[in-house]
Amino acid sequence: MFKYTINIQGPLLWMMVLLPLIFTISCERYNEETYELNELEQVICDRFSDTLSHELKAADLRLFGPSWTGKEVEQTLLNMERIGSTWFNADFELEPDVFVFLEGADTVAAMQILDFVYDDALVSMDSIYIAYLYNPAGTPAFGGLVADTILVLDPGTTPLYLDFSQGVVGASDDWNISLDGVNIKQASLSKVFRLENRLLAAFTTAPKEYYAADILGFELAVNYLEADTIYLTETDSLLSVGIESSTDAGYMLWNRQGMGSSEIIFNTTDYMTIAIWDESGIYLDPSDVTMSMQTVAYCWALKTKVAYELDESTYLVQFLPHEEMATAEFDLVIVEGE
Repeated sequence: MFKYTINIQGPLLWMMVLLPLIFTISCERYNEETYELNELEQVICDRFSDTLSHELKAADLRLFGPSWTGKEVEQTLLNMERIGSTWFNADFELEPDVFVFLEGADTVAAMQILDFVYDDALVSMDSIYIAYLYNPAGTPAFGGLVADTILVLDPGTTPLYLDFSQGVVGASDDWNISLDGVNIKQASLSKVFRLENRLLAAFTTAPKEYYAADILGFELAVNYLEADTIYLTETDSLLSVGIESSTDAGYMLWNRQGMGSSEIIFNTTDYMTIAIWDESGIYLDPSDVTMSMQTVAYCWALKTKVAYELDESTYLVQFLPHEEMATAEFDLVIVEGE
């Protein structure tokens, strides 16, 4: 029988020698891997601590209709019709809205679609039932007026033209709206205001402002923001921004005339998407959306960072809150890239 004797003194001795050495090397390697903000990151982080703050309000464009929600607005900015096919939703359910029409200085009519029949087999409208109030006085007062109704059969076959004072007319006559399939279009001199979740039977007084023509959606947005002077200002310091709606996107114009071309970095204290369209209405892709580990670790106030290549133009800027955004207010710092 053989006996094996294990000598543990030798390995233990080596372990006692190697462990301190390994620990020392690990500590040295750890100390060498330090994180520091670069100069631009430090500027951004310091700006969030500024005491001077300029308060701005980003406008809500939702007053122009349900298609003006933040997530859908990219397509809406490209559309020409203010009503179009937005009188029903994606599930082919009727939107309970009243449309008030202005022509020049006169408030000419109010209209509501009461019912419609959609033919799934033909993928088109079979019929549309419309009620409307014509106001010969052209004033905002509609009390006491009696509604007319019209049943439009097979609107996808031949466009129908409606003059609120006369009823159905020809294409060469004066008309207020046309129906072509599901699409409702205004005459060139007409403007519309949409009253959501209202009944024509209870409608008595027309709104005073914010009527919209059938023009490019981008042009409508710019005209509205220009009229109310909703612009980004004082971009070299801390900005306090409030979104007009607590549940939807806010919009501003930014006139960069005389500022030169540069990479512009937007930095905010809350979670959101920042989208930009140029003065031709073209959606711009950001040049950078990354955030360094140093910024994440040391600039705790910064939640959203996005960069764009911009020139001396006027831009439409959208601030679209994410679900994580707690309030409709945030701080904004805008800087030029390196």
